[in-house]
Amino acid sequence: MVEQGWPPDPDSVAEEIVAQARRPVVLPGCFVEWVRSYWMDSSDEEALRLWEEQVRVGFWHCAQDLRCLDALLADPPEDLVELIRDGGGYVLYHRNVTPWREYSREDYLAWLRRIREEFGRILDARVRAPGSAG
Repeated sequence: MVEQGWPPDPDSVAEEIVAQARRPVVLPGCFVEWVRSYWMDSSDEEALRLWEEQVRVGFWHCAQDLRCLDALLADPPEDLVELIRDGGGYVLYHRNVTPWREYSREDYLAWLRRIREEFGRILDARVRAPGSAG
């Protein structure tokens, strides 16, 4: 049995994408959700694969995720480490020291900036690829 509304109307999809782009970024909720979505129970490599798949099937959602990350990086909250560790369920450690030492706030910020750059390149490549709009 075919569900009503499938395939989705391209005009409706386009309207939803524009509406999403106009919604304000709500921190820290969108950030915690982003960390949970990609890193909870995942390594950086697994998170990257998840991101690539999401870019392939719903790049407009990824654009929203990057808007959220950009807003957070523009004014990082004091409780950034707790948001990542406790809210997102992800902890980063320096493993080249004994005993291992958890990343500092500055280390987490550097990690987020690197991830933002890498995820942004993947999204940009998809959006600019021939035929990506259809």
